[in-house]
Amino acid sequence: MKNKILNLIIGTLMIFFIGCEDKKDLKNEINIGVVLPLSGGAAQYGKWIQNALELAKDEINIENEKKLNLTYEDDKANPKDAVHAIKKLTSDENIKVIFGSWASSCVMAMAPIAEKKKVLLFAEALSPNIKNAGEYIYRVQPDGSLYINKLVKYLTKNKSKNIGVVYINNDFGIEQTNILKSKLKIKYSKAYNPQTNDFKSIIENIKELNLEHVLVLGYKETAYFYKQFYEMGLKDIISIYGSVPTENPEVLAIAGTKPTNDLIYPHHFKGVNSKTVTKEEKEFFDKYKNKYGEYPEGFSYLAYEAMKFIIYPSIIKFSNKNIDTDKIKQYLDTNTFNGL
Repeated sequence: MKNKILNLIIGTLMIFFIGCEDKKDLKNEINIGVVLPLSGGAAQYGKWIQNALELAKDEINIENEKKLNLTYEDDKANPKDAVHAIKKLTSDENIKVIFGSWASSCVMAMAPIAEKKKVLLFAEALSPNIKNAGEYIYRVQPDGSLYINKLVKYLTKNKSKNIGVVYINNDFGIEQTNILKSKLKIKYSKAYNPQTNDFKSIIENIKELNLEHVLVLGYKETAYFYKQFYEMGLKDIISIYGSVPTENPEVLAIAGTKPTNDLIYPHHFKGVNSKTVTKEEKEFFDKYKNKYGEYPEGFSYLAYEAMKFIIYPSIIKFSNKNIDTDKIKQYLDTNTFNGL
């Protein structure tokens, strides 16, 4: 009987000490959930961002006593999967901050959940509507209107007319198109469903209307539009413009073109060969290439910069016992941050 009682006491003490050890470990960690498209048609963008976050995490954990832990969930750029992902992540009481998603429609689907739970959500998505999605919702990607306005400025300067827009039927495509329609006279606009890869009927309509300029707003699937557009002999007849995701090398490979030759698209990212690259940026480019065998693109640049210079430093200020999202929010709202 004494042995049984002793065993019970020892077992209880073991559970107690293990529990204490777990809590001690958690106090030395910052846990952030990450929601990205890691499979499906937009997986390349998610992978670029994941690479950058992992690079930032490695550096943060070398430089700081309180370690960063990232837990990933795949939303496949699908709003339903994004909702499932954020619910799963926030069921863990230690996760009070989420990075993601890349797709605007996923961010807008997750925003009400983040707001209700007072979880900070840092989106790397373009939709102008994200700025009104909630008090706990932040964006680490410039507003999509910035890029569209670059195209508007270019087209206006060149007195362009007979303009058409082909756009993906989601938050990103609809909002970008609405901005264009408010600033330019659009002769033709056509929405297509995500995952579309046959654009021949749309291209036939464009040809019949004698359009001079066509803006294509979408993701990886736009590669098939460009490819079919060129195959139908319109390359030298109609000027074509892509959106930010067009920089994906897979898009350009499928389309059989280069952005500087046949395709115009706007981006904030100046790239490794730019004459204005700073010493700090060059160091980041080299570190990324050494780790992943290729230079980063715009989305990875933004993710690295956000995690290392904004998100982690802000959290660390208000996480002595628990992460206080209200204090972090106040800090974010009243401070400016320097990146690379």
